Amino acid sequence: MGPRQIAGAFIGALACYGCWRWLAYLVSREAAARRRTLRYWWPTAMLAWSWFMLWSSSFPASSAWLGFARDPLTIAFFGVNLPQAAIGNGLLGILIDTPGVVQGSVASAAVWLLWYGVIRVWQWRREAGAQDQPRIVP
Repeated sequence: MGPRQIAGAFIGALACYGCWRWLAYLVSREAAARRRTLRYWWPTAMLAWSWFMLWSSSFPASSAWLGFARDPLTIAFFGVNLPQAAIGNGLLGILIDTPGVVQGSVASAAVWLLWYGVIRVWQWRREAGAQDQPRIVP
């Protein structure tokens, strides 16, 4: 393992940490403003990212820039979406013999609902006066 791989891993970990801290900031702003839009647009954005990553993995030669950016995007995707991606891929494995429309619908619903649940629990804990969940910094 050379310095380039170490630097890439460090940048990937920093990006995942930054994404979770940004999400914590968005949840706190949302709670302060008494809005409820974050719990709907964040899961939708993560679902769109999931579909983009599925497309980029299925058709890697469809774009010139995708060859360079696919590996960092995949690392960032699984760093941010690991529980949702694991459950979504597990559902795809269980539903292997079903039509593609059923597979996509069930996995998409699971990913969206899991993100909705994460945001909702985080907001609920925030409103209850508890510290940010998940705890990222000591």
